[in-house]
Amino acid sequence: MGLLQFLGMLFNLVVVFSLLAQALAIRSRFGPLRHPLLRDYTRVLVVMALTLLISFVINYFYSSFIQPWAELNRVSLENMTLADIPFGHSLVLIPLALAQIIFSPMLIAAIVPSLFISLIEFELIPISSRQRHMARLSSTLNLACIALILALNIVLTTALLLWGSAAHPFIRALSRASVFFSAPVNVIIYGSMILWAIHGFQTQVFKANPLIHKTTRIVLIFTSLFLVLIAYQEAVHIFTPKLPRILEILACRDDLRAFSAHWLLCGVWGLAGIIVLLRSSPSQNASAVPGFGAADPATPPLPNAESIRAIFSSRGLSDRESQVALHVINGCANKEIAQLMDISYNTVKNHVANIFKKLGAGNRFELIRSLRARI
Repeated sequence: MGLLQFLGMLFNLVVVFSLLAQALAIRSRFGPLRHPLLRDYTRVLVVMALTLLISFVINYFYSSFIQPWAELNRVSLENMTLADIPFGHSLVLIPLALAQIIFSPMLIAAIVPSLFISLIEFELIPISSRQRHMARLSSTLNLACIALILALNIVLTTALLLWGSAAHPFIRALSRASVFFSAPVNVIIYGSMILWAIHGFQTQVFKANPLIHKTTRIVLIFTSLFLVLIAYQEAVHIFTPKLPRILEILACRDDLRAFSAHWLLCGVWGLAGIIVLLRSSPSQNASAVPGFGAADPATPPLPNAESIRAIFSSRGLSDRESQVALHVINGCANKEIAQLMDISYNTVKNHVANIFKKLGAGNRFELIRSLRARI
């Protein structure tokens, strides 16, 4: 084992440890994770750590056992199939490969919607029916992607073991199906996570929780840096095949795969969360830590309907606009408000536009926050 490979393995283990350490630090700091937000956030950390750990084990097993065996027997790695691998190695590699499909970005993407719902509920903001439907749809689609890819790989693995040749027509058809579904699956996975992240920035729900807000801010700074470097790498690669060393690392070139941008960003996430926790209050009581307690004064409950109407009247809203604004606060969509108040959809749109203009709010979240500011 070369020095660079050893350092890469060590770095990979440190990244996995940093994610698990952050999850353990949250449990140690705040005790039993009663709040859904903390449970969902630590669940993302644990799944991410397991995803990286399984990937690390597979890469280590491949480089330590499969690759030397292939070189010894002069088998081409590019054309190697499961039938070419010794049966004892296959018994280890197959379960690891299937576990890698389950613990993948697809599973993280399935958890992300519930994390955002928890972030919204953390501010005691009513969840709209549309947000619940979208969260359920996102999670279902990502879990369906896991089931589809897992089923294809199980059938493909079984077929390889039965027929022993990748040239069999059925195996070729399965391989083509796997390649065909990979593109839409990736679009669903990363598209859903990007859309939820955009929704989170639009509603500014990250700011309600100090740990997630500060950690996300650090990760985004490094993500922006990596994106700039990777874009520069792509531009440079057009003109010359020789890349600077840092760009070879981010491009996962050969022996530098262990230091890829994916691993670096996960390491930043793990370490950033630990640093934020270490610099926060050492209190073991979650209710005493700003931003985590259920009775935290930073997120007081909204006043009753009559008090809200009085606030709206003082800001120049008519009775009908005040009624519409109450429905908006409760998470009703424009169509639902039109049905409840027996008025047209366009009328509701005009009322909502006037409400936001008079109250200086851009969306429902800002409207609720402005009400809390007046309590």
